[in-house]
Amino acid sequence: MILPDSVLWIDFMRAKTPQPIKQLIGPYLASRNSMLCEPIRFEVMRGERRADRQKADTLLSAVPMLRTPALMWQTAEQYGQTCQDGGLIVPPLDLLIAAVAVAYGAEIITFDKHFEFMSKSYRS
Repeated sequence: MILPDSVLWIDFMRAKTPQPIKQLIGPYLASRNSMLCEPIRFEVMRGERRADRQKADTLLSAVPMLRTPALMWQTAEQYGQTCQDGGLIVPPLDLLIAAVAVAYGAEIITFDKHFEFMSKSYRS
């Protein structure tokens, strides 16, 4: 199970993203193992222009949704504190996405370095 981060969805849907990047991203988004979570959907849809919202909604609605785990907020809080103790300030939505991914055993696919740093910080 994979969880493509919002940056992949945004880059894939953005007209100005170079075609080689879209070709790199596309297989992850189209994979039968690809999932979506509510924080990622929120990040993508929050930034969509009015003219593109219906297209984005249609695309995202076709992807299975990992529902928010009951302890997501507490888990994200713990991750944030651990990262902060290690000198890393992580955006709150990235902490929520990480909490969902861990709860479901999903691998996050992203270009965002926060997840790499978060993973190293949390393992320390």
